[in-house]
Amino acid sequence: MSYAGNAISGLWEAGVYQPPPRPLAIVGSHPDTRENAPYDDPEYEIWLFNEAPQKPEIYKRWDASLQIHNEDVYTSETNWVNKDHWRWLQQDHGDKRIFMQTADPRVPNSVRYPIEGVRALVPYKYLRSSPAMALALAIYLGYKDISLYGSDLSSNTEYHYQAINYAFWIGFA
Repeated sequence: MSYAGNAISGLWEAGVYQPPPRPLAIVGSHPDTRENAPYDDPEYEIWLFNEAPQKPEIYKRWDASLQIHNEDVYTSETNWVNKDHWRWLQQDHGDKRIFMQTADPRVPNSVRYPIEGVRALVPYKYLRSSPAMALALAIYLGYKDISLYGSDLSSNTEYHYQAINYAFWIGFA
């Protein structure tokens, strides 16, 4: 049995894990492929990153978002992507989840990222980007059908320290 199988098996036995009901699309911000995500297919669950849910003209819908940055980043009133991001995080977004390093009581939809469980999947610490963390989380939660869009990791900063660990998780999946 694989590392993932052992982790899921333990969650299942503890009554914590429920199998994901539908396929998952993890959508990054790269314009070459982000719009190819299955926004119009209700069968798919859609996960985004950071400020992306605040751009409905690009990301037509979302079910969960990863905001894995430190508190001083996501609470910043001078956020260079969207100055209203902190206020937006503090709003209730219904049944949508916002995965964070820790659940923040000021963020109604925050859910703690299960770092210990994810790290138990493999003996490596390849979690150096939000796309890698999203894919690792999807594997940990037992998603079987995972599609990736908009995470090309091709800029100089992303490529040098993020692409290799994302590639690892793609291979692991």
